Amino acid sequence: MINNSNTTRAPARTASAGWSPYAWMAVASGGAAIGLWLSVTSTPLPGAEPMTVEDPVDMVCLLLFGFLGAELLRRGIAAGLGRALMLIAGLQGANYLLAGIGDAVTDGHGQAPVVARLCSLVAEVLFIGTFFLLLYAPLALFPTGRLPGPRWRWLTWAAVLGFLAMAVSVVFAPGLVDEDNPATGANPLGLEDLEGLTSTLEVVGAVFLGATLVGGIAAFVVRWVRYRGARRRQLAWFTAGVVTLASGMVTEFGGTVVVEVASALAIFGTLLVGMGWPLLGPLGRKALAEEQNTGERAIDHHARTEEKVPTTSVDS
Repeated sequence: MINNSNTTRAPARTASAGWSPYAWMAVASGGAAIGLWLSVTSTPLPGAEPMTVEDPVDMVCLLLFGFLGAELLRRGIAAGLGRALMLIAGLQGANYLLAGIGDAVTDGHGQAPVVARLCSLVAEVLFIGTFFLLLYAPLALFPTGRLPGPRWRWLTWAAVLGFLAMAVSVVFAPGLVDEDNPATGANPLGLEDLEGLTSTLEVVGAVFLGATLVGGIAAFVVRWVRYRGARRRQLAWFTAGVVTLASGMVTEFGGTVVVEVASALAIFGTLLVGMGWPLLGPLGRKALAEEQNTGERAIDHHARTEEKVPTTSVDS
């Protein structure tokens, strides 16, 4: 007997992860704090760009994305987005820790030792990963924590392949670790024979980066057109954060410390509020309730339809 038993799944929040995500955030925050302390207490290399107040502000803001992700997982809301935000925080924690270790090893030297150069390379790779995730995760996964549909999986692959291409181009590129500062020394992993390949991979990574950004915007537009009710209002809050972030990336606000700190707080703060409030506040609860009701009505309709369709027996 053949029976069409496919049903429409009622959307619901995922199981709570408890408080365990905050353990991850404790480790990430601790690593970032240790790295920042090592950098502050170490003598920078000659010609190195000095650390400013904006650096710890950026660090705290990016870690706050991780705490938002931890709370989403604790409540079982938009789990995919929560994991991505926590990964951003983890990468930043490791980034600051490695940069701090590199600064501590370099302290008192006129040129960076090999260990410090390796730390700088890995830290740069982690920064690239953070940048790709910032472009990919909010636009592609907000507000459900999932892609708009199975056909959008290419967007995930574009981000992953772009990151890998850029990471390989950085790790094996010959020349200085930092082209703007000869004191950083030569890349210990750089291979002259691969110079053409690393240059090509850098271009490929940039192309995938552009595809990730364009695809993320397209996913956002598709959701804006598709959604109604509370989900549409969630996107309206998120739009304010995205517009502020994009404006901050392309606008030069000036060189004073106060302006730089204020702009960083405005850019990251608006995006945090634009994601956190509509997901964790009353609007988020309303959106989940609307999805649950819609899913249940779809299941009831499917069940009534099946009752009207006679089953087909197949003689063996």
